Amino acid sequence: MMLLQGYYLSVGIYVATAVYDKEKKIIDVLRVRGLQWWCYWAANLLVDYTIFVVNLLIMKLLLGDLLDIWYMCGFGVALIVFCYCCSFLFKSSEKSVKYFTVINFCTGFFVPLLNLIPNEIFKDTLLWIFRHLYPLYSLQLKFSPNVNPSSLT
Repeated sequence: MMLLQGYYLSVGIYVATAVYDKEKKIIDVLRVRGLQWWCYWAANLLVDYTIFVVNLLIMKLLLGDLLDIWYMCGFGVALIVFCYCCSFLFKSSEKSVKYFTVINFCTGFFVPLLNLIPNEIFKDTLLWIFRHLYPLYSLQLKFSPNVNPSSLT
């Protein structure tokens, strides 16, 4: 559970970096110099994912077999791309760190409460949406003791 809390609180940096670059018009400067937009995002993904993998390897050394390294590698890509997509919602990097962290923390707390919804079709639809579009909920399901890990694929 502490692993999840760490991700809830730390993913705001991926959003803030992209928003900060947008604030400072770094992408526009790169475009004027002839660089395509996808090069900027690919370079950001490469740097952010490298940092994620280094942290993941440290966690693997500490946790051993408790951590599924291949699942976490896929989770890293999904998490970083999700954060990049959410970065378009913010105009200020300072606000993005604050709000995105609070949004993640609240979502991580309240989404499991969807299991209390009596309407099965509505509940299953909402849970499917969160499972496939919100990487932190998928990670929460992976480490939840009452969920069959093979059902997550």
